[in-house]
Amino acid sequence: MLVRLKAPVTLSWSNDSTVLHSLEAAAGTLYRRRPGHFNLVLAEPAVNTHATTPRLLWLNIAPQGLTITMQGDGACSYRHALKLHQASTSTYWLQGMGKLQFCNYTSDLVVQYRAMPQSSDRLLPVPINVRAQYKLRTGKDQFSHYCIDLAIDAA
Repeated sequence: MLVRLKAPVTLSWSNDSTVLHSLEAAAGTLYRRRPGHFNLVLAEPAVNTHATTPRLLWLNIAPQGLTITMQGDGACSYRHALKLHQASTSTYWLQGMGKLQFCNYTSDLVVQYRAMPQSSDRLLPVPINVRAQYKLRTGKDQFSHYCIDLAIDAA
């Protein structure tokens, strides 16, 4: 079920207080999978001027988990499966290097919803803010602590 089309979105990634990447998209498409579970699709602005296709970000949003998948430029793709208070996997596919997998542990995940009119007599909760904090590691070595902040202007 299509819930919201062309909602402005802001997404940022930071590690230990330094913003690593920030994305503002004029439009994201939000789909409701089932109550409380949504898919958000964003086209990321080109970071490589030679890229012929935009990179797509797919976010699966749920109360206890967030999955972020980036694909599209052929050089690098990734998937972060974040589950609250559980160890999970972050996978990177790098052109010419194959697949790299790391463990992650999500210490905090908050999804805030806003009730949006679905029909004249029904309200539908739609995610407006998502914040996830996780640690990325391989074996016993921890790389860093990361934070993802997502804001959806579903006004």
